[in-house]
Amino acid sequence: MNVMYNVKETKFWRNVHKDWNMYIVNKNIYYKIVNFENLNEKYRKCSNLWHSYGDNVNELALVNSYNPKIYIGLIPIWNTKLYILNDL
Repeated sequence: MNVMYNVKETKFWRNVHKDWNMYIVNKNIYYKIVNFENLNEKYRKCSNLWHSYGDNVNELALVNSYNPKIYIGLIPIWNTKLYILNDL
């Protein structure tokens, strides 16, 4: 199921993402962060269930699945683990 999250990015992140692949969130595909190094401590306190709303080579833009007001504008893909939910 695809869902459009209205991620309220700052002007800085909109500029960073101008050449990225930005897309509607697929709620059957989610990520967990496996390496919190170099991330703001506030993300460690959030539910560790994220959806991608953009990508660029080896980087992702993530939005928190429980609170779409929380997003990570750039995280290396190797700091995450991909999960896919199958519709049965």
